[in-house]
Amino acid sequence: MSTLERAIRLINDFCLKEYDSEADISDLSKVDLAYTVLEDNDECEIQVSANLVDFGLYTYVDGKLYSETKYDSLEDLVHSELETLDFDTLVSLND
Repeated sequence: MSTLERAIRLINDFCLKEYDSEADISDLSKVDLAYTVLEDNDECEIQVSANLVDFGLYTYVDGKLYSETKYDSLEDLVHSELETLDFDTLVSLND
């Protein structure tokens, strides 16, 4: 199995567990992983996506880039993020 196939499988497994549906991988540069609205924070929208082309994880708050974590390779992204996907961790914001 290639690293890309493994990444897609890990994301699909996470989405099936969390949302009961497979991930939309039609755009490998923006694969949505998590979305929520924090009611206790003035209804702040949080969206997290993975970039399987440029090896990054991106968090947006109210549509603006809040944080990005880039990796040197897809293998690093898989090992550091995708193997341990957790919804609560994805949508938690560090002050």
